Amino acid sequence: MSDYESKPESKRCCTWPRALIALLLLGVAGVLIWQFAPIDEDTVNDLKGISNSTDEPTAEKNDESDGSDGGSNNGGDGSNLQGCNGLDVICDLRLDEVLFAAPHNAMATKEGGYPYITGITGPNHNKPLEDALKAGYRGLSIDVCSCNGILELCHGVCDLGSRDIKEVFTNIVSFLQDRPTEFLMFNIQINNSPIGGVEVDIQDLYNLMKSVDGFYDMVYVQTDTQSDVEWPTLGTLLKAEERKQIVMFHFNGPNCSENQPCPEGLHYWFRYGAETEYDFVTKQELENAASSCEVTRGKPVDQRGFLGVTNFVTPPEEDVAKEINTRAFIEQRLQDCSEVNNNQNINIFFIDFWSIGDAVEVTLEENEKRASEKARRRRTTKSALRTTNTFNNKNHKSKN
Repeated sequence: MSDYESKPESKRCCTWPRALIALLLLGVAGVLIWQFAPIDEDTVNDLKGISNSTDEPTAEKNDESDGSDGGSNNGGDGSNLQGCNGLDVICDLRLDEVLFAAPHNAMATKEGGYPYITGITGPNHNKPLEDALKAGYRGLSIDVCSCNGILELCHGVCDLGSRDIKEVFTNIVSFLQDRPTEFLMFNIQINNSPIGGVEVDIQDLYNLMKSVDGFYDMVYVQTDTQSDVEWPTLGTLLKAEERKQIVMFHFNGPNCSENQPCPEGLHYWFRYGAETEYDFVTKQELENAASSCEVTRGKPVDQRGFLGVTNFVTPPEEDVAKEINTRAFIEQRLQDCSEVNNNQNINIFFIDFWSIGDAVEVTLEENEKRASEKARRRRTTKSALRTTNTFNNKNHKSKN
């Protein structure tokens, strides 16, 4: 007889008491998780059979990318969308949960003729912003000036390496029409005192947006002016019947109050978000997180939805960008600035010389981590709720 066969069967005289104790402990654990675990509206909706997204998140990156821009290309009609901003898993992230990498002063480029004046100014980038979009950047920081009665993208001086706004917006429409799963965040500085220019009328900017065929149709309009407003998910925006692929924020112009109203779709940045200090000369100043991650503009930490972080020096220096646009530096900066600001997620970070470094890759990986963490929290909470419901049902049956 084998050792296995010779062993007597275990006694099970205490099975029911043990089972009842285990069930009781599970119920207590479920109640504790219910009370203290984070739970969001999406989780509640899931349990009710409601979904804010048409896709179930997966654990893999989108394979539909055309390989040229870090995004998905599934046909211009939007009928077969897969993924959001290059990833399947982030469609369930709200807009204020997503990270965007943004070329700072994206219109001021070496190729565009912006001059370099030692110690004073210089191009922020080598290549045009359209190429940044193709490389996978989904945020844009641009300055709008009024020069000779015409709006243009300029950096401090009219007609100095400037760009035609209508041309840029037209190019963006074409880019997004070919990539219906991609979403852009604009951060627009209204430059009211450029050399050779005058104050910008924001209504003129709105009219220009409307004049570019297809552009305004892509713009999401947030009608709730409360700073803690609930923002839609990327999936909701991209898969709506009237697909939205752009959100536009602005600052240094009207604050969109009753006394300074703004046209629909042009949202005042510092009503909904905040931003860190931006005036740094050296890499070492950026590394001092206590000061460089301090919010100097916008809402207090407990009232804001979006948080912007700067990652550049002034004047722009390509050699410095080679150091601060690396994976290690960006990851550390995002972590430092989050910790300084009560562990709030960073939503947009601004860099110079976008063609150098690892910003796009870091952004994709960070968004994937955020989506995975959100999915984990939802699974934990739903499991706790189901355990509690099971315990309550069994308890009810035992009483009957």
